[in-house]
Amino acid sequence: MFFNYEKYEEAFEEIAEFLDCNLLDVYDAFCANPEPLAHTPVAIKEVKEANKELLRAANSLEKAAKIWAGLPPSTRRHLNGQGAVTVAQIERSVFLMRDIAKDRKAQLLGDGRGGRNYAALYVAYNVFQLFEDLGLPIRFGHNDGKPSTQYGQAVELSLRVLEIDADWRSVTREAYALTEN
Repeated sequence: MFFNYEKYEEAFEEIAEFLDCNLLDVYDAFCANPEPLAHTPVAIKEVKEANKELLRAANSLEKAAKIWAGLPPSTRRHLNGQGAVTVAQIERSVFLMRDIAKDRKAQLLGDGRGGRNYAALYVAYNVFQLFEDLGLPIRFGHNDGKPSTQYGQAVELSLRVLEIDADWRSVTREAYALTEN
């Protein structure tokens, strides 16, 4: 999953304006680690829904293959001669659709994400990298209410403009801890 510059241009502009830096610096920081939006709870839910639809279509196609196979051979030959699909092509499509669904499911389950919002963590990490690239101080300040430091404010702003529903507090510290390892 890569960032679509046009889709996120406004968000990146707002972050760049807040940090008084070049838009390309923001873009580079986020493109160096383009994971966030692929791992939001909303995106994961969308993948699960798309998977359900894909499996429904595969089941319907499998039923169609059985019906098609039940046609008299002369009818199938005539239809195939007119450019219609073969039973083997339908069965191959069913196989491919199920294989794609299995891979997507394995990806989602293999991530072991549980209830964590990895998108928020990735965003905080990208902001951390941006601060390092720009030579800005990374401080945490007080932990009640709104963030009191520029780093915390930048993380909160980034989460908001990228439409990732998460609390800025825990992910700022967790992103910092990732850099300690």
